[in-house]
Amino acid sequence: TLTNLAGGQHNYTLYGVDEAGNINNSGQRNFIVDATPPTITLPEYTNATFKRNTDTLTVNISISDSGSGLTGSVCLIDVNGTNQTLALSNGWCNSTSVNLTNLTDGNQTIKVYANDSVNNLGLNDSYVVKIDTTAPEVTIVSPTSGQTFSSSSISFELRTNENSTCNYSVDAGVTNYSMTA
Repeated sequence: TLTNLAGGQHNYTLYGVDEAGNINNSGQRNFIVDATPPTITLPEYTNATFKRNTDTLTVNISISDSGSGLTGSVCLIDVNGTNQTLALSNGWCNSTSVNLTNLTDGNQTIKVYANDSVNNLGLNDSYVVKIDTTAPEVTIVSPTSGQTFSSSSISFELRTNENSTCNYSVDAGVTNYSMTA
């Protein structure tokens, strides 16, 4: 038994010697030591993306393995206990439909697992998706309902309980506007 072998390819030859001193060998053979899991990255994903729990998530996952390779590998995506398997093709697991159904509001960790050809399991759990199913609370500060102005320039002021883009219309949608709160 050999211990503490470095990762990579190793060559060996086995010899047999009988009592008369005759020697025979197996010829040179090799084996690979691979104790390193695959590297998993999400190069196209913007961390902390806001989504509703009725949305789907698009991911492009890069998987690489410098040891035994990725033959027979897949990607397993776990978003708060919801598991989905994606096929691995040419070092990528891609999907436009990672399911976010029924996730609760708040940060949900995206865990991506992949195994290499000798079942070293890699994990990347450094990405989150922010689930937000609650509409912002909007408070109109001005103008107040029924207020009369002596100018044709009217300023709107409102407050929300979170960063929001607010849309408003004048005269039942004849003119529509957008602003950031």
